[in-house]
Amino acid sequence: HAAATVGDATLATITDEDIEQDWAPKVSGAWNLHTATSDQPLAWFCSFSSAAALVGSPGRGAYAAANSWLDAFTRWRRAQGLPAS
Repeated sequence: HAAATVGDATLATITDEDIEQDWAPKVSGAWNLHTATSDQPLAWFCSFSSAAALVGSPGRGAYAAANSWLDAFTRWRRAQGLPAS
């Protein structure tokens, strides 16, 4: 899972569409892969986040948040005994 988007918006100008554009590939994509493979004996489940999740990125708040969610989702999968990296 290596989805990404390109677009900038400050907190003053961000729209719901901007948020959805960043969240759909990262959050919805990872969740859909998780549910689609929930009955499969996976050896691995690899997703790619960004340093923006930790340090932010000017104009990319929604992107940083989506990557932070992906990091937390990876930790959650591990806590469930599922493969995740």
